[in-house]
Amino acid sequence: MKKEGHFIFKKKYLLHYKIYGEGKEDVFKNLPLRFKEKTIISFDLPYHGKSMFPEEKLTKNNWKDLSVALIDHFKVTTVSLLAYSLGGRFVIRFAIDHPKTVDEVTFIAADGFYYTGIYRISTSFLGKNLFKHVLKNPIKMFALSEVLCRIGVLNPSIVKFAQLQLGKKEQRIRVYSSWLYLKGLMTSQTELIQSLKSSNIPITIYTGSKDYVIKTKYFSKLNSEY
Repeated sequence: MKKEGHFIFKKKYLLHYKIYGEGKEDVFKNLPLRFKEKTIISFDLPYHGKSMFPEEKLTKNNWKDLSVALIDHFKVTTVSLLAYSLGGRFVIRFAIDHPKTVDEVTFIAADGFYYTGIYRISTSFLGKNLFKHVLKNPIKMFALSEVLCRIGVLNPSIVKFAQLQLGKKEQRIRVYSSWLYLKGLMTSQTELIQSLKSSNIPITIYTGSKDYVIKTKYFSKLNSEY
């Protein structure tokens, strides 16, 4: 069974979701079709799918208030969390804000652990305008990336990823908007590690050995200290 719905919070946030399964335990643990005995709630992130968020940037406090309302709305007492890519930022804050509700966390190539140089520059006060200009001129951007690839500055996988993710105008708008909008959810690994240690939440991390976007080294501090 699959159901779709949306949750409206304070007349600002419209969070679209899908529910899979009929299990008594509410969990977002893994691929829906593989865990049919569970109830899996899957959300569309801002600028992805049908969710709609206000224009002002999302803050940690905003997301905490929204997550409290979601827990109450779905009437859950324990949840397992799974995050992929940008979803990592939401899951990290959820685990920190609701340690007694979370029984495990799984990260799959998840973002939110590490400030890369490109991200710092692109979301900075001065850099965001340059970032916007670059995305508005994809031909020049891709031509430059090809040159940097040939001289060994960029990895070919990064160039291929950029071409796949930024080839269309709507894709570039989504990347620019989501990078800036979700900057406020970035959490230091130190804060996350301290929270996990105090709550003793088990975590599992999956990364790709040839993934040059979400690199394994980004999780090194978490792996060594927790």
